[in-house]
Amino acid sequence: MGEQVAEQVEIPEGYRQYANGAIASIEHGTIVKAPTNPPINASNARELALRRWEKAQSIARQSIAKVNGTASSLTAWGNLVGFRYQMAMSADNKRGTEDARFVGQATGYLVQQRNGEQPGSSGLQINVSETGLQRLIGLLEGRMGAGESDNGTVIDVESE
Repeated sequence: MGEQVAEQVEIPEGYRQYANGAIASIEHGTIVKAPTNPPINASNARELALRRWEKAQSIARQSIAKVNGTASSLTAWGNLVGFRYQMAMSADNKRGTEDARFVGQATGYLVQQRNGEQPGSSGLQINVSETGLQRLIGLLEGRMGAGESDNGTVIDVESE
């Protein structure tokens, strides 16, 4: 996603053009031509916010790679996780449990708790369409006959 660059027009003496395309009087400091980029409103606010976050993430990733002296931010992140692993294993570290939790979550071995959920309580996610959900409920209630379930299979997970 590239930066939006304002259309360059010939600027008369005594005026300047801002990055957003607005033209202002240097002497009076007033804008004499409105910006060319669209205003933020309900229809584009989400997209613009996502762009800002993507840009911020990109800059942050470049920064951690630069500070860490590595070729990629992923390598720098791995180095941080490795460092915290060493800290967790250190016998004289009073915050070893916190370090171990960070490493466990970063590696995917420990599921992060959310909103009071127990770890592992959301380990399985199944996406079902509304029609599929209605058929499943029908099967569970015994309302659907064997001939009606033409494109669905029920798997007994207890016996596997």
